[in-house]
Amino acid sequence: MNIRGIRLDSFGSLRDRRYELGGPITLFYGPNEAGKSTLMALIRAVLFGQPTRGASADKYEPTLGGAYGGALTLELPDGSVILVERAFQGESGGRGKAASAGRVRLTRLHGGAHHVSASGPSSPAEDEAALRALLGGVQGELFRSVFAFSLTELQELGTLQSEEVAAYLYNAGWGAGGGAILSAERRLAQDMDRLYRPRGKTQELNLLLKRWEQEQADLRRSKESLALYRKWTEELEGADRDIREADEQLRTVRQKAASLERWLRARDHGLRLEAVERRLGELPPPEKFPHGALSRFEAMRAELERLLEQRQEATAKLGQAERAIGALQPDQTLLDSRPKLEALLERAGLYRDAKAAIAAQREEAESLGRGVDQALERLDVGWTDAELASYPLSVSDRERLRDAKEQHALLRSEAELARAEANRASRELEAAERRAEQARQELEAAGTEAGTGAGAGTGIIGTGAGVKTGAGTGSGASVPGALLWEPSADAMRRKLERLGADYAEWSRLRQEMRHLRQREDDYRRLQMAPEPPSAAGGRSAGRRQPGGIPGGSFIWLRLVPIVTGVLLSAVLWIRGEAVLSVLSLLAFAVMSVFAWKLTGASSGERSRPHDRSGSSFLEEKAELDRQLAGLERTILERTRSWAVPLISSVAEAAAASAERRTGTTGTEAGTLLPDDWLAEARFAGEAWLQARIELEQRENRYAEAASDVARLREASKAATERLDEAESRLAAWQAEWEDWLDQRGISGGLRPDGAAEWLLVCEQGKQLLLRRDASLRRLADMEAEAAAFKRETADVCGTASEADPLFELKRRKAEAEKEAAAFAERERLAREAELLRDEIRLIGDKLARVRERIGGLWQEAGAADEQQFRERARLHEEGSLLSREREELLLTLDSMLGKDRRDEALEAMRQPPEELRRELERLGGLQEELERKLDERRDRRGRLRGEMERLESGRDHADKLQRVQETETELRQQMRRWAVHAMAGKLFAHTRKLYETERQPAVLRRASDYMAALTGQRYTRVIAPVGEKRLVAVTGSGEPVDSSKLSRGTAEQLYLAMRFALADETAPSASLPFIMDDVFVNFDADRLRRCLELLPELSARRQLLLFTCHSHVTEAAAAAIPGLQVIRL
Repeated sequence: MNIRGIRLDSFGSLRDRRYELGGPITLFYGPNEAGKSTLMALIRAVLFGQPTRGASADKYEPTLGGAYGGALTLELPDGSVILVERAFQGESGGRGKAASAGRVRLTRLHGGAHHVSASGPSSPAEDEAALRALLGGVQGELFRSVFAFSLTELQELGTLQSEEVAAYLYNAGWGAGGGAILSAERRLAQDMDRLYRPRGKTQELNLLLKRWEQEQADLRRSKESLALYRKWTEELEGADRDIREADEQLRTVRQKAASLERWLRARDHGLRLEAVERRLGELPPPEKFPHGALSRFEAMRAELERLLEQRQEATAKLGQAERAIGALQPDQTLLDSRPKLEALLERAGLYRDAKAAIAAQREEAESLGRGVDQALERLDVGWTDAELASYPLSVSDRERLRDAKEQHALLRSEAELARAEANRASRELEAAERRAEQARQELEAAGTEAGTGAGAGTGIIGTGAGVKTGAGTGSGASVPGALLWEPSADAMRRKLERLGADYAEWSRLRQEMRHLRQREDDYRRLQMAPEPPSAAGGRSAGRRQPGGIPGGSFIWLRLVPIVTGVLLSAVLWIRGEAVLSVLSLLAFAVMSVFAWKLTGASSGERSRPHDRSGSSFLEEKAELDRQLAGLERTILERTRSWAVPLISSVAEAAAASAERRTGTTGTEAGTLLPDDWLAEARFAGEAWLQARIELEQRENRYAEAASDVARLREASKAATERLDEAESRLAAWQAEWEDWLDQRGISGGLRPDGAAEWLLVCEQGKQLLLRRDASLRRLADMEAEAAAFKRETADVCGTASEADPLFELKRRKAEAEKEAAAFAERERLAREAELLRDEIRLIGDKLARVRERIGGLWQEAGAADEQQFRERARLHEEGSLLSREREELLLTLDSMLGKDRRDEALEAMRQPPEELRRELERLGGLQEELERKLDERRDRRGRLRGEMERLESGRDHADKLQRVQETETELRQQMRRWAVHAMAGKLFAHTRKLYETERQPAVLRRASDYMAALTGQRYTRVIAPVGEKRLVAVTGSGEPVDSSKLSRGTAEQLYLAMRFALADETAPSASLPFIMDDVFVNFDADRLRRCLELLPELSARRQLLLFTCHSHVTEAAAAAIPGLQVIRL
């Protein structure tokens, strides 16, 4: 399954992206933050949905809005194409598994063997099931761990230890899990430690041994108390010594009897050995005799006979050859004429061809003559054969024509190009003038609208004198109507900032005015209240507000903002909103200060109701009114040039308001500006800024259009000048060309192409003229050759050949061939006779050498003739056989009697056999006597032991003995148990070692192959110890290295090899794509090269997608991977 297209709607920080994937390997290259990890996460999410655990940041919710999700275009192995779309909901759209999976939809784009969904609309559940079937049952966690991973996930072994992945790594090949095996081994070791430990004190076997030793000591002490027991013990020891002595005597007698029996069995072999040695002594002393002399003699004798037969056959063949040579006598005259006959027959074909070709050659010469005449007519009137033959055709003329043709074409193309450029420049100038005129009209219309249109209706744009625009264009155009509010946009922005500060001061003064009115109202209410009868009552009334509110309530009023601010800030701080916590604390602090001042001032006034008069309120109000009026005048002065209706109406009422303030005393004076005057001013200022910006943009467009007109006018002028120059150069060349034609005698008015054709006709005519002359010469040669052939044939064959020379030549040639065959046979027989003579001489030499070798062999064997030689060979063979038999007899006797006693046995065997049998009978009787005495002594020992057992059968001693026996029994049981545990532990260890070396799962075998390729055979195997979730790399020399001890680059190679192998094993039918995000950054150049060279082999089984931000990785991949597709982000 291959990914052929990626559509990203909105996912993370990316939006509206499309990518088309072509080859088996695609590399996405881009800088950091370009979206590589986001693309990989999108592929994971579309195929398997979002992970249900982890932070929400891992779900790549869109930051720019839009449809959350994307789509993948999948190409299946059967050629069908499926569009997989998946849409997700944001954080507010729902939680749980359904929300993280999103909504998936499958669409078939064109045909294939798979049937993903029905022809009609399908439900999301059906599409999800169809997608799972396409993915081969692979789960999302397995895909993220094995098929699509980043550098961080590659470096973590934990990503390979999920239950689904670990089943392929650590448990394959066992009936039970490897963990159970390791757990059983640990339990065995623990049980063995509980049973026994060297120098231990609390183990069961150690305690039993200690108890047994104590009980043995108690038993020994019990025995030592019995004197009789000691006596019987001494007697028993004496009986044991007697038994041992008798037993030794019996063993000696038995050994002697056994020796005699062996001597009797080996007697025949010994006698044969003596006979052999006697015969060897009778034979003459062995002398040096050639090895294999008899067989060598027989071979040389056979060769001698064969050579004699060959010489006889060669002599007979020589006689036959000499007789055949005498019978053959060839005709020498006919043989001498063979070369001339052969030469004439070779020319016979030419003679036939010449006879047939003379007419054709004559016709060809006539045809070529007509072609020459036509060529002369095409050249010009009056040309002759001599003139055509003498016209010079030089290479320089052809070069001149080629140069002229190229120069003419170049000048014509330059002229046409200059004409096209002039026309294009003229058209561009006209278009630029139209654009400039349109821009000027738009600018004038904008100025008119600014003075009298919508802008004037809102009071934004003034109507003063025009503002000059296009200062850089030199046009000097002016706009009727200009922006009079402010000189520039920056000035307007600064004035709006000042108005904001003025608004804050204005709000503060109005707030103080309201507070002053409230205090004045409180004062008036207190003045109208009745005086209490006592000072205590007066003081009590002074501490209460009007309406019966206690004065202490103002203290609580001061504390409420402080307490509320502290509580709200604490809650925000606990929830992690540190900034909001600080801001809320500052805001409530300001409120508490304001409340404190307010309640303090009010309580002070109430506590001293008679200390302040009403005139002080009037003075303070007048001061605030004066400040407020001055601030409003400043604001109106700053916005006087603005055409804002609200502020203008306020300015008109300023005089009346001033009179009201000066003529009225003791009464409340109102403010001039409304509450929302700043919003109105800001709205007007921002509208003015927008209008000013649009006008400046139109001015810039007009200036650019005018600049384009000037530039294009210059360009059009330059193009016209270039056109004139090109046409003048073309005319000069034409004049020079006509002069050259006249010099070369070529018809005038021809262009280079026509002149070239004229020269071609001239050249063709000369060739035809040459061919006609050559044809005439060949015709003459053919006629002369035919006449010469007839004359030479008549000289060889006689006058009979005049009628048919060819037939007479063939007949004469057949007779010559017959004589040549006879001559060749005679020569062959002569050579064969010479070879036979050489062969006879060679056979004679071989016979002499063979006879010489036979004589040398006899001399080496010390024999004068063949009979003596054969006799000496027989004696030597007999001695050799007897020597071998002697050695075999000695070995047999040594095996039966022993080498050290062989001489003694041979000496004894020389005695008569009756004496040996009598000695054997005597030893038998002695053996029976010793056996009887031994039985008696054993009976005595048994009776003593029985008495001692009866003595030991006492109660105390019996109890001790029983305890010892019980302890010994328990000790044996525990020892057997410990031995069983030890044997089981050894078997477990052996089985685990066998599994780790010979029964690794297939995924580890594949990983070993990939690891060897990635590391250049430095590490050749990868194993997983039984029951342990870890990996071990094995070097080429067999040394295991744990993955935690490897360097970072080598460890990443190990984890990469594991994922390559897992991808092959976990989903072989689906062939899911393999996605790697910047996993090569820790590889050196050599490791990177080996890894990249391995990728084309992997791409034959599945598609590969690579992501990187490193240029050197991209360059190395392009060099190592043919047909790599690189997509730049």
